[in-house]
Amino acid sequence: RRTLRRTARPGTPWWAPPSVIDARAAATIGSLSAIAIVVGYLGTLLTQTVTFVADEFDAGKTAQSATLALVRVGVLATVVVTSLADRRGRRRLLLLAVSGGCVACALGALAPNLVGVGLSQLTVRTLVSACTVLLTVIAAEEMPAGARAYGITVLGLSGALGVGVCLFALPLADVGVSAWRALYLLPLLGLLVVRRAARPLPQSPRDAVPP
Repeated sequence: RRTLRRTARPGTPWWAPPSVIDARAAATIGSLSAIAIVVGYLGTLLTQTVTFVADEFDAGKTAQSATLALVRVGVLATVVVTSLADRRGRRRLLLLAVSGGCVACALGALAPNLVGVGLSQLTVRTLVSACTVLLTVIAAEEMPAGARAYGITVLGLSGALGVGVCLFALPLADVGVSAWRALYLLPLLGLLVVRRAARPLPQSPRDAVPP
């Protein structure tokens, strides 16, 4: 508070990076941070709700462990998604991946069994992993050299905020046996966040398809 009150303070504030963040970089990191909140929510949802899901389907610890293991296999497919980003453009793939993750998560709310939830979350985890990589790459490309670590740290904090949103909403899953499904539908609101964040997110000149 003391720093913010001192409008005439010379030099760079202690909380700011050494490089000046211009309007383009500020718009980019703001948009990426909004997307990171959605990604953080998607990435932690299954871990926080798997016991609630298992209760409805009368699945034991072994089935829960198998589901979590299956979902983590999706990380291997991240290489395919991120490689497409170098051909199709990182901005485009990021928006498609986070939007697809929201839709796949919502489809999990309709799953008739634990296997259905696991398969939908397999898709979600693949897209979340790809989004994490793309968020970092775009931030590193768009931020000034003296503000890249700062920008990536802001993304990490935003992702943690998304985890916090999931934990804040978690008591809803305890309302009834099937109440966990509401948390899987919540990412549909994330589509509105992504749509709003996409507007100021610039197309990087590095996204040009190589000859």
